[in-house]
Amino acid sequence: MIAPKFSLEKILGQLKIGALLITDRTNIKYLTGFSGVSTKEREVFAVVTVNNTYLLTYPVSLQEIMPKKTSYQTLLITPDQKLNQHLLKILGQEKIDSLGFEKDDLSVGEYELWSEKVKTNWIPTRGIIENLRMIKTSEEINKIKKAATLTDKAFAFLKSKIRKGASEKSLALELEFFIKKNGGELAFPSIIAFNSHSSLPHHQPIDIRLEGNSLILIDLGAKVEGYCADMARVLFYGAPDSRQVKIYETVLSAQKLALAQLKIGLPTSQSDQTAREVIKSEGYPEYPHGLGHGVGLDIHEAPRLRHDSLEILQENMAVTVEPGIYLEGFCGIRIEDLVVLKKSGLDILSRSPKLIKDSIIL
Repeated sequence: MIAPKFSLEKILGQLKIGALLITDRTNIKYLTGFSGVSTKEREVFAVVTVNNTYLLTYPVSLQEIMPKKTSYQTLLITPDQKLNQHLLKILGQEKIDSLGFEKDDLSVGEYELWSEKVKTNWIPTRGIIENLRMIKTSEEINKIKKAATLTDKAFAFLKSKIRKGASEKSLALELEFFIKKNGGELAFPSIIAFNSHSSLPHHQPIDIRLEGNSLILIDLGAKVEGYCADMARVLFYGAPDSRQVKIYETVLSAQKLALAQLKIGLPTSQSDQTAREVIKSEGYPEYPHGLGHGVGLDIHEAPRLRHDSLEILQENMAVTVEPGIYLEGFCGIRIEDLVVLKKSGLDILSRSPKLIKDSIIL
């Protein structure tokens, strides 16, 4: 179990919830280190009470758990001991009369089925575990740093593979192979976008070939020991034109000023507003996404750096800063760094060069 900064059991006491049923796969992994094998089926559940943590899973998954030292009780779901029976037993043993559930994860059908079989006071909750996950432990930060280091190495490798005739899809495959060969996994499908394709923030690579004087947007991230990294850079194959140079310098300036606004105690919305003002002042449209997001077990998690965010920046948050300018039919430029907030200042984990002189391949 990853020890959260604040006790989950204490939070349950404050919220007056006897137990919390956790169904979100990532939240279960955060608490127990285990999340099952399939990403499409519910293979594992967790229940946290003021006194205990229970992991409920099927016998087929038991092999994965058995060799590990655990701080929770493992209960097997079988034809004779179904999930609802385990829940009733836990509530009865601990004399609990309320059960919180993650309303953003549990389907209506599941809620109707389980609440019919488990007669208790079902309480919808939101963000309890996610709020704990916002503040990273030193162990988590070390894993994120490893992922960021591999991401930088992958970008340097990819840069050496850019040549006339290479396709978006082939470069994405080169990235995936390099990351996996070096002990990681993809944190998300890599974005490789040539020229006008880069104006689509989440363009997926196709089999278009690289020609001379092209702009290439690369958004990539490795995952190491379960933790993600995220970075974006723009390269120019051949000399960029004056319009592209101005866009690039505007985005870089917006990012620099936004990074300066990332300080403990400030609202997460403030840096987003700063970046938008820089971009608007140069006559460009606002980017259609937030300035950034938290990174950890998931590639996108709390906190969110956007105009309507209510979170306050805290020490040991890991977030991205990724302003962009997107001009339909022409190009898109996004520069993204992954950083960790510290009392001493920002620890910028993305080390790949981002000055325009370092981004030109002749």
